[in-house]
Amino acid sequence: MLEGQWSEALAANNIRTILDWPKNLTIKGDAGLEEHLQTFGCWLQRTSEFNKKEFLTLCYSHCQGLWMFLDQSSFIKLHLLLWRLQNLLTLVQWSRKQLDVGVPCMICRGTQHSSAGRHNCWNQEHWTMKQHIRLGQLVQWWGIMGLLPRFPESQELRRISQMWKEMELSHQEINLKAAGWNKREIEICGFLIESMVTQLCNRYGCIWTSEDCTDQLYPPPTLQALLMLVLVPCIDNMSVQGILMYFILDVANFLQYKDNLLQPFCHAFTVPYSFSQQIKAFWMFDRGRIKVFN
Repeated sequence: MLEGQWSEALAANNIRTILDWPKNLTIKGDAGLEEHLQTFGCWLQRTSEFNKKEFLTLCYSHCQGLWMFLDQSSFIKLHLLLWRLQNLLTLVQWSRKQLDVGVPCMICRGTQHSSAGRHNCWNQEHWTMKQHIRLGQLVQWWGIMGLLPRFPESQELRRISQMWKEMELSHQEINLKAAGWNKREIEICGFLIESMVTQLCNRYGCIWTSEDCTDQLYPPPTLQALLMLVLVPCIDNMSVQGILMYFILDVANFLQYKDNLLQPFCHAFTVPYSFSQQIKAFWMFDRGRIKVFN
């Protein structure tokens, strides 16, 4: 009964009704408050898992080959799912502070947790929810900027495939140049894209999630692998933003976009201007537009 009401309120984006429910029980002095809170905790964890899986299924189902394709109906569905995840995040944030009772934890399947243990589980759920929301915002941004065609037409597939070949060739040439650098040059250019990717791989293990991935260098094996980078547990968000911005500059260059894609990305994801210009300088160096001075 209660779970049905919570689900209806969530579907209607009416989380205020859900948050007011425990307050009303407390005011009334309901003897079954603890039991109701346990039920709510289980419902929230179960609902969160279901919606995260539904969201990932939507993203995966629209990835074909190297790219992602999103028609209007799917874009609307993505928006609604993202909105629901944000509402669930609000409920998780509330639960992280309030549910200090013996809630059977759906996250780790434990039933005998201490207060600290339950709090850690809610913290983990809070973090993973934020990661999924960040992924949704990224896909949404790519769609808004017109970077995700509606359908995988043969012309678009050839265009993207050619871009990837050119990126791979370009970075193979960069690696050959780097092999002849002296120690001083390597120290000056130690934050280039290959170094960034290598550092993340050393810290977090395999960062590209793709069946076709044969190495852990740049460029990523697919756009999907790049976007899924935000789901790597405890990954440094600034490093992810750096790789994303570098890739965006590559896309704008190889596909000859006239619009400045970097600026709207920085506005959408609150990236410091100085950091974006640093990444742009590294990208320009890779393209031979800036030279190293000893």
